[in-house]
Amino acid sequence: MLATMPNFGMPESIRPSMENMSSHGVLWLTILLAAAALHGLWLAVILFMKSESRKVGGLLGVAFLIISLYLLNYLLFLTGSIRSVPHLLGAFYPSLFLVGPCYYFFIRRSLEPGFRLKRIQLWHLLPAVLAIWKTAPLYRAAAEYKLKLIDWYMDPGDSFTWGMVLMGNDFLYHIMAYVAAAWWMARQLEEEQEQAHNRSNARWLKQFSLGFLLLLALDLALKFSFFAMKAPAFTMEYVMASVIALGIHLAGYRATGRLGNFPRITPGSENSKYKTSPLTAEQMDAYQDELLALMKRAQPHLEATLKISDLAARLDIPSHHLSQVLNEGMNTSYSDFVNTYRVEAAKRRLKDKQYSHYSILAIGLECGFTNKTTFNRTFKKMTGMTPSAFMEGRTEAMK
Repeated sequence: MLATMPNFGMPESIRPSMENMSSHGVLWLTILLAAAALHGLWLAVILFMKSESRKVGGLLGVAFLIISLYLLNYLLFLTGSIRSVPHLLGAFYPSLFLVGPCYYFFIRRSLEPGFRLKRIQLWHLLPAVLAIWKTAPLYRAAAEYKLKLIDWYMDPGDSFTWGMVLMGNDFLYHIMAYVAAAWWMARQLEEEQEQAHNRSNARWLKQFSLGFLLLLALDLALKFSFFAMKAPAFTMEYVMASVIALGIHLAGYRATGRLGNFPRITPGSENSKYKTSPLTAEQMDAYQDELLALMKRAQPHLEATLKISDLAARLDIPSHHLSQVLNEGMNTSYSDFVNTYRVEAAKRRLKDKQYSHYSILAIGLECGFTNKTTFNRTFKKMTGMTPSAFMEGRTEAMK
């Protein structure tokens, strides 16, 4: 029965027979984990209390809160204090499946102005609900049974197998998938930004996500490596606790300076910066005509790597002049301007029988989009429907 129980977010293969550990080692680990947990809780409280960042930073605050509880759970097992509160066994496990969605939507709200969570996105809660169902028998178990299970976790001997290690990290795989998706989204949107401050903010979020992802990967790699080498538990827990604590402190260092004004992409143009521009209205009109003629004649929007500097070079004007033409003269941004042409090109191909053997993704790539996610998001933003829905509507109309 014990071998079939899930790992409730506690360290794998933990065998801290306290008599085999030095008192100094236990004290050091206790201080290290306690400091990291308190640091995480402090960050969560600050994120919740900062009114100007609550809408965006609140989701990150939830993630910090859950990670801090995970570290406290780690501390309870490391010191053996869990025996005094056996009913906490497994209590934090389901919440670990909320870390990934909270972090992902924190990044998405930062990168997509006007983004709001909808009911359809409640499916992201399903893993946490499944975890509650999975641990329900444990919640109802008597304290005596939980104490036996705790004793086994504290000293499983040779009964701890690779299968248990792999299955016991399910919550880490889940978090890593969401953080990787957040990193990819920030990476894509960084490339699409025309304004320097938006590119900088997207880059910060991309780097923050990459750091989080690397920390999770390192934690996982250490667990597998130490188990494979059958390293002493004290060494194993010392290193992993140090890594997690270091990650929390680094995250705090990176986030503290941004708590009042978390980096996010802001809509709108920067017309005020053009007050001293030498361009006259006549020149702007002429550049606009040349731009539209170039887009119709050469179709540069079909090039996935096209940048504003490339387009400006073809018009033989500086990039900041082209930016002014788009922002002031045409009331649009570079990315929206180019994506409008790409979406129209995709719509024509989706309607054209000559492209009926093409997949939707192939059409998107041919029209200048770099991946399916960007294609779907941009197409829906500009048409109100996904490419597949557009295709279905066209098919129904032809019947």
